[in-house]
Amino acid sequence: MKPWILAGTTAMALLYATGAIQAEVTPEDVWANWKTMAESYGQTLTTASEAREGDTLVVKGLTMAMDQDGAKASGTIDELRFRDLGDGTVEVTSSDTYNVNMDTPSIDTQPAARMAISIAVPGMTTIASGNPDAVSYALDAPEIKLHLEGADATDPSVDAVMLDMALTGATGAYAVAKADAGQKVDYQLAAESADVSMTVKNSKDGTDVALKLSLADLTGTSSGMFLGAEAMQDVTAALKAGFGFNSDFSYGAGSYEMNVVAEGAPTKASGAIGSGNFAVTMDKDKFALSSGSKDVTLLVESAAIPIPDLSGSYGEASFNLLMPLAKSDSPSDFSLGVKLVDLKVSDALWGMIDPGAALPHDPATLIIDTQGTATLTADLTDTGAEAAMGGVPPGLLNSFGINALTLRVAGAEVTGQGSFTFDNSDMETFQGMPAPSGRLELKATGVNGLIDKLVAMGLVPQDQAMQGKMMLGMFAQPGDGEDTLVSTIEFADKKMTINGMEMPMQ
Repeated sequence: MKPWILAGTTAMALLYATGAIQAEVTPEDVWANWKTMAESYGQTLTTASEAREGDTLVVKGLTMAMDQDGAKASGTIDELRFRDLGDGTVEVTSSDTYNVNMDTPSIDTQPAARMAISIAVPGMTTIASGNPDAVSYALDAPEIKLHLEGADATDPSVDAVMLDMALTGATGAYAVAKADAGQKVDYQLAAESADVSMTVKNSKDGTDVALKLSLADLTGTSSGMFLGAEAMQDVTAALKAGFGFNSDFSYGAGSYEMNVVAEGAPTKASGAIGSGNFAVTMDKDKFALSSGSKDVTLLVESAAIPIPDLSGSYGEASFNLLMPLAKSDSPSDFSLGVKLVDLKVSDALWGMIDPGAALPHDPATLIIDTQGTATLTADLTDTGAEAAMGGVPPGLLNSFGINALTLRVAGAEVTGQGSFTFDNSDMETFQGMPAPSGRLELKATGVNGLIDKLVAMGLVPQDQAMQGKMMLGMFAQPGDGEDTLVSTIEFADKKMTINGMEMPMQ
């Protein structure tokens, strides 16, 4: 089963729950277009009855069924009401609770699973407006609750999962517009708070896991072009046909707690989050992913830990990735960034590493910010094309830059930046890699002092420390300030130099 099918099935269940459906200006048009959208996702709908009651179309006993690549889903909604408001808009309400059952086959090492989902939306209303080709919705839900129970389909005692999620004060807007490629979908969603609790039990080995998460001030936006289920069987073709999406999600302050019992020993982890974000984009040309969080704390308590206080915190952590996907005759951008700022650990943990307090216990920081360009010679989404290349890289590296490099720990710091271009017509000078041109500037402070302290603590043998210092002496030279080393690595005219000294290529 392709992963998108499971995701799409779950998404459709939530769309039903939120009333986010395609509509026109009459109740019958709303219902007809809802059925059209469901069928485009490979779903079959049946009803017990469909009848007018004054200004309202009432649909009773709705059953949804889906069977694709071995994944089966079925859901029921007791009653849907489409009320004509008389001003060109339609109000959609429903039974307070929806039920969806899902069965998924085994995927690689993942066993077959069975899930039962209940979604409660008491007091929620959705107003549909617009025209047949561009429909908009306004959602207002005092509370949305989701309850999921899942287990291994062949052995329910293994990894039995229970998940509860509640959104309070949810509001949103949703729009569906017809397009040549499929349907363009845009939405915005906000909620005052979200509470999630999950338990995982494995009766065979006695492992129990319980997780609780609370977040405030959630916001999310998304837009994309979505095709029918048949078109999505071939992701490469779907991307070329216009499939793509862009989603951005953020949240405010939160807290979390996890309790684990393994082999009879309990462990508890808890902490707080200041804020966070997550974004993902995908289209025929690129894939981009970013995430981040700020002001995070962690406390771990366990009898198996030999110290009373295992805690830590950081000011900021983030990850971002941009990579091209499509074969092209011209260079495309890529980037990769990792950031961990002001990482702190408890004095008790420092005491295990450095009982004599020989090292500075300042916060640690790691920053890597890189970017470049590459020319792809094959579509990365086409596994057949990559396999046909027989292990040859699916692209050419054109340029690479280090915008920022920072490592700061235990009183030492290393920084750097540089940029390079590559001549792919010359694979001989540097023995199988394209000939580079450019330079990298590096600076290190406090490194020799850190090595001396590690030797004094008995963590690094004296002979290894001497070898390390000799290597530093070969590739670096003294800079301004005490215990400061600098190094310039340069590639030019098919030569490599370090601090002006040419290095042999053979």
